[in-house]
Amino acid sequence: MRNGHQSDQQQSAVAALENATKTLLRGIENARTRRAYKARLSAFHAWLKTRKPNTIDARTVEKYLGYLASQGKETSTINQSLAAIRKLAAVNADYAIFRTIKTRKTAPSNGADTSQGRVLTKAQGGKLINAKAETLRGLRGRALVAVLLGCGLKLREITSLEFEQIARQGRTWMIELSDGRAIPLPAWAKRAIDVYARRAGIKQSKVFRRLEGTEGVSDDGLSEQIVYRTVTSYGNDLRIKVSPDDLRRTFANLAYDSGATLEQIQTLMGHDSIQNTQRLITRSSKRKAVRIKI
Repeated sequence: MRNGHQSDQQQSAVAALENATKTLLRGIENARTRRAYKARLSAFHAWLKTRKPNTIDARTVEKYLGYLASQGKETSTINQSLAAIRKLAAVNADYAIFRTIKTRKTAPSNGADTSQGRVLTKAQGGKLINAKAETLRGLRGRALVAVLLGCGLKLREITSLEFEQIARQGRTWMIELSDGRAIPLPAWAKRAIDVYARRAGIKQSKVFRRLEGTEGVSDDGLSEQIVYRTVTSYGNDLRIKVSPDDLRRTFANLAYDSGATLEQIQTLMGHDSIQNTQRLITRSSKRKAVRIKI
């Protein structure tokens, strides 16, 4: 029975790795870079098949890098492989097998740092949402951050989000997802969307779109890679290190600190297992809710 359970975990890890790799490669627009990443990750896949791990963590990656060194690979090849694996982990943090790859990095000076990643402080969350945005790019970045922080959506959910999914139920705005989940949309996050949408001149179909020039938008939605770059760039402008997964994790902790049960948070975040939800909750003291003004 134990062996069967391990086999299921290994199959799940392999499937998640394949899905994550496809997602990453689709988001890379430069053909040369895409080929390089594909080659490095294909080699990593092949090595993993001989190890059959249940999860992929920092130690797994270190063993792989050691294997490359033992095969006489050049330092540049090893560094490129590490960069590709880190990017895979960073842009696909919803896949549980990657949750601990980045734990060997230096802990940030602000915000709670856990084995799964970062949870923003009240000050950081407020600074991200309340930041003054004047350009269309800035307004889009602020709206993306607001929805990720206020609703905890997965990357694939925010890239596919359409205006038609946002509906008012009584006094509350809701985002209705394709799997049947309905996520409350905070008023401040709705205002951030409205300000961005008015500037972009859009009110139907995709909410978050590619920009054309400085003040135009296309009909094309964003890839997960572009969402990741947009959020990190927006944070860098404010000197806050943040990723979409950090915002999703912060959402879970804010909900927990506000009295939501693990089961409720599991439903909101679309986790198959409550263990995935538990891993997001830090052991720090309860935080006060972030007050938002736009």
